[in-house]
Amino acid sequence: MTTKRDLRKEKNREAILEAALEIAREETWEKVTIRKIADRILYTPPIVYEHFKNKDDLLRQLVEQGFRQLNESTMAVLESDDAPGYRLKKMMEVRLAFNMEHTTVHQLMFDFSQPDWQREIAMKHMGSISEVALQAIMDHSGADEELAQEYFMNMVALVMGYTTLVSHFLDMSNHTQEMKAKMQQRLAEGHKPPLPMLKIMAPDGKQRVQGMFNAAFDRFLNSIKNNM
Repeated sequence: MTTKRDLRKEKNREAILEAALEIAREETWEKVTIRKIADRILYTPPIVYEHFKNKDDLLRQLVEQGFRQLNESTMAVLESDDAPGYRLKKMMEVRLAFNMEHTTVHQLMFDFSQPDWQREIAMKHMGSISEVALQAIMDHSGADEELAQEYFMNMVALVMGYTTLVSHFLDMSNHTQEMKAKMQQRLAEGHKPPLPMLKIMAPDGKQRVQGMFNAAFDRFLNSIKNNM
């Protein structure tokens, strides 16, 4: 039976995680500290340590939680009865949508400059997805496993390119104050980003990116099918 104390502890835990992400969005993860988190939620550091051993433990739980959420959404699409090409496209749309909604978490999940355990978590969660996606590519294209692996890497490169666009250009709220200041300075000096970047940074940037991605992925699916 869930008690009020349990509910309060879970609420505090979620508040700590959210505060850590807010600070990371504003200042980068490297500048997140237990003291800053405690100050943000108006608690003392010992309260934070009741839930997390240290900052690294907090990061690990954020990464684990992010991969679980992404994995569940992706597998639900890949294990459907839809056509292989449609499943692949929906899988990549899930990944892109996750990045749009949880940009800071996504960056932490795939920042392999972090400790070795982070790469291990990624491999654990993404391994099963990769196997199902590879089979879907083989079913869609008719390619053998070796060629399908090449197609798979091309597909990953495509979605990683779009997730980079999301992380760096789509939402200015995901930029640190220092990055915002530098961009504003460059704009003031007359340095303007290329027109496609300005379009992405517009208020309807998410819809533009989604449309660009859909068109690019359709071309990818057609190309691997027509190559056989």
